[in-house]
Amino acid sequence: LQYLGHGQATMYNDDAILPAMRRAGIPEAIAADYANDGCTEIIWDGHGRIDFNHIDAVAALELTLYNGRPAPNPRREEVKYFHAANPKGPYTPEVVTGFASGDAGQFTTYEEFYQAFLRQYRFQLHCKLEELREYDRQRRAGQWHGLPFLNGTYEAVLTSGVDLLDDGLPMNSYMVFTGSLPTVADGLAALKRVVYEQKHYTIAQLKAALEADFDGAETMRRELLAAPKFGNDLDEVDCIAAGLVKTICDDFDSYRRDTGFTVFPALIGWRFVEEAYGIGATPDGRKYKEPIAEHYCATPGRLQKGVTALINSIAKAPLARAIGVAATHISLPRNFAAGPEEGVALLKSLNESCFQKGLTQFNIAIYDAEQLRDAQRHPERHRDLIVRVWGFSAKFVELSEEMQQHIIQRVMPR
Repeated sequence: LQYLGHGQATMYNDDAILPAMRRAGIPEAIAADYANDGCTEIIWDGHGRIDFNHIDAVAALELTLYNGRPAPNPRREEVKYFHAANPKGPYTPEVVTGFASGDAGQFTTYEEFYQAFLRQYRFQLHCKLEELREYDRQRRAGQWHGLPFLNGTYEAVLTSGVDLLDDGLPMNSYMVFTGSLPTVADGLAALKRVVYEQKHYTIAQLKAALEADFDGAETMRRELLAAPKFGNDLDEVDCIAAGLVKTICDDFDSYRRDTGFTVFPALIGWRFVEEAYGIGATPDGRKYKEPIAEHYCATPGRLQKGVTALINSIAKAPLARAIGVAATHISLPRNFAAGPEEGVALLKSLNESCFQKGLTQFNIAIYDAEQLRDAQRHPERHRDLIVRVWGFSAKFVELSEEMQQHIIQRVMPR
C-alpha cells in the first residue's frame, strides 16, 4: 500500500507509544484503545474527545529577533489554506505579540539569544495552555453541550447520562501543537554559526537583510543556507531541535503538576503553508513564502543526505514524550527503487528502522515530482492523482497552488 505512493498506511509505533502513555498516567486499558482522530493526533477511542491549540513556532523566532513584535514585511501576500476552493486572505500567525523577550541587538553570545527565544516561546506556550484551561472551565460550567447523536455514540455517556462536554467521558485529550520546530532549529543553528561564532554579521545587519528578503544580501543568504540543517544527521542542529522538544515536554509536565490540568504536547506544525506567508524571511536563509517544515520533519528543500540521515535526525528527540503525537512525513522520489520488488523490500527495511529508532508516528509517500508539476500544468490529465497533505490525503489537482508547491518541495532527492 505504501508503494502505491499516495501517502496511505500511516504507521504508529506501539512499542514507543504505549509505554509513554503509561508513564503519563493513562490507564493501560484506555491506552490500549488509542487511535487517531481521523487525522494524525492520538485519541482514546470511546474514552475521550479532543481539543487543541497551536503555536506558530517560526513566528516566535521572528518575535525573538524583534523583541516581541512582528517583523516589518511590506511584501506580505494573501494565501489560501490548502484547498483550491478556499478564499485567499491575509494570515496572522498564531502567536501573541507584545511580550518583550529582550533586545536581540544587545546579545553578545548565542546562549543569550537562545534563552531569549525560550522566554518568548514559553510565554506563547503558557498563553495556549491557559486558553485551553479556560475553555475547560467554561465547558464544565455547562456553557456548551454535545450533539445528541454524538453523545449517543459513546457507551460511557449512555451509561452515566452525563453529556460528553460535561465530564461524560473519562479522558480529555487536550493538546498544543508545538509548531515547526525543525525550521526554528535551522534558524538558531545559522545564527549560532554565522552571527555569534564566525561574527560575519551583526543582528542589525541580519534583520536588515531579512526585511529586504535578502535583496542585496545574497552572500549572507548563502552563508546562512550553508549552516547545518535538520534532517542531515548533524548534531549541531539536530540537538538544538531535540533540546527544544525536551524543554517543551518538561514545561507541559510542570504545568500539569502546578495546575492539575493535563495538556499533551504534539509535535505538529498545523498551518505551515500559511505561516510561510505570515512571517518574513528567516535566519536559516529562507526567503519570504518559501516553505517551512510540516510537523517534526526537515524543512522542504533542505535534505542532502537521504532518508537514513533524516530518520537519525528525527530520532534524537524524546519523541514518545509528545503524547499528542510526534508526526513525521517522509516523501520519497518515485525512482527510489528499480521496481516493485526492490521498492517493497526497501520500504520494509525503512519501516523497521523507524520503529527501532523510536519514531512514534510516520507517513511515507512516494511521488514523481515531474508528474506533480505536469498535474499543475494539465490538471485534466491527473484527476485521480492522490497525495498526502498532512493528516489526510487529497486529490492533488484540488489543492491550492501554495499547498501543491509545498508537497512538490517535500520530495527528497534520490
